[in-house]
Amino acid sequence: METRYTAFKIIHDVLYKDKYSNMILESYMNNARLSNEDRRLCMNIVMGTLRNSIYLEYLLTPYIKDISNTKPMLLTILKMGIYQFLFMDKIPSYALVDESCNIAKKAVSSNSAGFINAVLRNFIRKHKEKEEDKTIPPHIRYSCTIQTYNAMRTVLNEQQCVAMLKSFNEPQDTYVTINTHFHDRKTVIDNLTDQGYDVSLTDDTSARIASSKSPSSSIEYNKGAIIVQDEKAAAIAKMLNVKENMKVLDTCASPGGKTIYIANAMANTGKIIACDIVKSRVSKMKENINRCRFSNVECLIKDMTVYDSDFDGEFDRVLIDAPCSGIGVAGKRPEIKLKFESAESLIRTQQALISICSRYVKKGGILVYGTCTVNRMENQNIVEEFLERNNDYILNEDFTDKGFYAARIIKK
Repeated sequence: METRYTAFKIIHDVLYKDKYSNMILESYMNNARLSNEDRRLCMNIVMGTLRNSIYLEYLLTPYIKDISNTKPMLLTILKMGIYQFLFMDKIPSYALVDESCNIAKKAVSSNSAGFINAVLRNFIRKHKEKEEDKTIPPHIRYSCTIQTYNAMRTVLNEQQCVAMLKSFNEPQDTYVTINTHFHDRKTVIDNLTDQGYDVSLTDDTSARIASSKSPSSSIEYNKGAIIVQDEKAAAIAKMLNVKENMKVLDTCASPGGKTIYIANAMANTGKIIACDIVKSRVSKMKENINRCRFSNVECLIKDMTVYDSDFDGEFDRVLIDAPCSGIGVAGKRPEIKLKFESAESLIRTQQALISICSRYVKKGGILVYGTCTVNRMENQNIVEEFLERNNDYILNEDFTDKGFYAARIIKK
């Protein structure tokens, strides 16, 4: 029962205690000391239940008299149960009902197990007789807020939007960037393979990793040979086209993945100023940079929406990895699509960042603005409005791919 009980705690805390799945998944499983096989099962239940949470609640509604007043712990157990019934066909119905009742006894009360037993058995019996309802709105069927769906539709047509929402509900690839300045690429790949990771290169420094274990628990990670970073996040940093001995500003840099990519591309030469507004995040960034042994980076606690005359016209390259709604990474952090309501405050921050930080670019230098969201208001509109107000900049290139957006803008 420990595996499913651990899954229950993670799901409950993400849905009802506003914890972040990417922050607690590993730690909860480590605390439970799950085996590799049990970790796989736990991850499948957690991510599957979270990714489908709104849809599962929709399906449960006819079977509960007043679902809005159902205790969050009980609702979590029921969602887990019907997720396993609908999507994990190797688990017998009787086993998932028994396990769900045992979790209820342990987490809530002995009496609550009767409620869980009645709802799940009723659902399983009646659902087998039903055909799938084709009229369910896509934001319910693929579990996102209507605001998430509407934001995506500012960029995608309905077919593209549904395809992306479907992709969010599927297992996600994990990528790493290899620190090739201090480590031999082939040796890193061979070592990861020896440690049980399935590794395939996607470009010179990025690789796809397949394993039930996170790459962050590998020996290679601990000695700074890799950083965990999506290939499209690395692509945003790559758009800077940095050269050795340049001066670079990374404005919203924590946890430092793109900073490390840039430092690696510059062969540990030149100067990188990496800033973030939160002290704890800057501490984490320093930890990551030190682990990777780069000495050309200075980390600052700094609000980049506030103008600093000392930075004016000082940098060959400026990266704005803007704070955003994060819809593009909802496959890895499903709570994003379950809880997103508005990007208004984010848009104000994004506008301020590009307005202020553009002043720090040298003539002939490059500004890259990037996000991990699918929302025209946070992406194309920000860049287009900036270019309308600043005729000394021209758009050189932009991309929208797999939930990420970036624009390379050159200062004349």
